[in-house]
Amino acid sequence: MKKFIILFVFFFSIVSFAQETTKDNLTKLYIATFDRAPDIDGIEYWLEANLTLEEVAQSFFDQDETRNKYSTTLSTENFVLAIYQNLFKRVPDTAGKEYWIAELDKGTISKSLFILAVTNGTQGDDALILDNKTEVGFYFMLYKLSDLVEAKAVMSAVSKDTSSIAEAYKKIDLYAIEHGTFQPLPKKTRQTASYDSDGNSITDKSLQDDGFYALGTVANYERDSTKNVVTDHVTQLMWQDDTAVTQTQKPYIAQANYDTGDYSNTSGDTAVSYCGQLDLGEYRDWRLPTIDELMSLSIKGLSSSSAVDSIFQNISSANYWTSSEIADSNDANSMIQDLDQSIWVVNFESNHDDWINKSDNRPFIRCVRSIGDTTTRSFSKDDTTGIVKDNKNGLYWQNKYSTSVPNINWESAIQYCEDLSLGTYDDWRLPNFNELYSIADRNKYNPSINTNAFEEVIPHHYWSSTTIADKKSYAWSVNFYYGYGDSGDWQLKSETNRVRCVRSPH
Repeated sequence: MKKFIILFVFFFSIVSFAQETTKDNLTKLYIATFDRAPDIDGIEYWLEANLTLEEVAQSFFDQDETRNKYSTTLSTENFVLAIYQNLFKRVPDTAGKEYWIAELDKGTISKSLFILAVTNGTQGDDALILDNKTEVGFYFMLYKLSDLVEAKAVMSAVSKDTSSIAEAYKKIDLYAIEHGTFQPLPKKTRQTASYDSDGNSITDKSLQDDGFYALGTVANYERDSTKNVVTDHVTQLMWQDDTAVTQTQKPYIAQANYDTGDYSNTSGDTAVSYCGQLDLGEYRDWRLPTIDELMSLSIKGLSSSSAVDSIFQNISSANYWTSSEIADSNDANSMIQDLDQSIWVVNFESNHDDWINKSDNRPFIRCVRSIGDTTTRSFSKDDTTGIVKDNKNGLYWQNKYSTSVPNINWESAIQYCEDLSLGTYDDWRLPNFNELYSIADRNKYNPSINTNAFEEVIPHHYWSSTTIADKKSYAWSVNFYYGYGDSGDWQLKSETNRVRCVRSPH
């Protein structure tokens, strides 16, 4: 009897109140009816159709896809079984199945309202499965994919386990790369828990930090152990990963050139020449990575003992060379002494960027090669709304942040973004480290950012929402004088810094 009462309540709520036609509700309707992710064109069409969700659900049964999937000769029982299979990959319990068959056969409820009732009535594991499938559906739409076979394939293995979302994301990434629609968000930092200013674990979701949102692109690496290379499908880069990565140490410039002040001459037995001459995996177009490329391997949300993905079999907890010069006039006011003698490196012991002397022979080398399109970053500024859009990944950034607003501590920065309403949007948040680092332009200094797009930039520390895993009362920040996020920017959360809020493209 209890089961029937619950079912009746759900049914009554469906027929009594018109449901809002939101992207979330439409995505669930697509999953339930078609057993696939929605295509972005379809979602946009129905959002603009000015119909209730009930009317949209009924309209689905006028579509060829629905007619082909559910023939007129399909029995009521098989229709009910099909919807449960679409949603949960299981059969309904006997009492529930018999109830719905009876209601459908009597005409008490239509097939479209039955689908809405089932999606609204999910509980327990079923609710987790549908939520996970909805998240995957959003990600599919983000890359403007529309192939119906692919839309079905990405849903096939999604379960209540959150790891199934990551696997579905990897499939979608590969589809988007193939279709030329891939615009990756900065990678997840992999922080999954929340920590307050004292480093205490927060489990009640009251703190909207990086651990709360856990947003970004899922890392998608593939290792070829025969060739000793690792392909990063997100950044479209291939990385050297043989034992030489932990054994080869060379200077950026030879000592003789350093002694004569020829700081731009990388000839001789140097890190640059090593990559230029490397023959690995039948590839001969290796080079030193830029600072942005090498930092893409850094995992900020985990402890420094997990500085890079475990798919890499060779890593030294030390400095690795980049090919990126430091931007500055090198005058008397430079923050870095002897600027032209230094260059960016990434340290995989403390998991941060840094700069060192070019003649230092202690750093290691991990060479890289490009395997696909690397889209140049550009920004669109809307002076009316005060918002900047990153055209590469679709992130929206708060532009004007008044210089009259004082520096604020970490938790206040989080709350400031949560409370922000800007350009009709109220879903702003404090960016994670990877998002914030992505808008710093290390080819510029004071400030190190695109000043044609971003205004009122203070060349100082800006908060990220990412906690330092080894020091949980500290958070990562990015300094926009040079665009760095090194160990000198391990900021106590009680300290005060600047803030720039972000919102996701979906």
